[in-house]
Amino acid sequence: MQGAGPSEAGSLHLEQPRGASSGLGLGSGVTSSYPWAMHSGNYLQLNREEWSALRASTPMTLEEDEVLALRGINSQISTADVEEVFLPMSRLFNLYVAASQGLHQVTDTFLGK
Repeated sequence: MQGAGPSEAGSLHLEQPRGASSGLGLGSGVTSSYPWAMHSGNYLQLNREEWSALRASTPMTLEEDEVLALRGINSQISTADVEEVFLPMSRLFNLYVAASQGLHQVTDTFLGK
């Protein structure tokens, strides 16, 4: 995945690297297994509500004052932003890390390490 982030229109665009297979049905004219997701080319487009739902049960562990402390000069991040945008992203990253670790374990087992 080369790029991920919210766009001006409130949709999130996830880009699949060229030649990679994500299992999401991105690119190559294959339809998405997610009927609510719009896609074109290498992008899966989710609106903020759809993206937020992918948070699943990822807990919100920051208090309001901690969110305020994370704000930058030009960044007005809110608790809602954290819950609706960053927690689903955090969950996705955690799933990628877990999958990568699992792949390394399987490879080590195969190689007798």
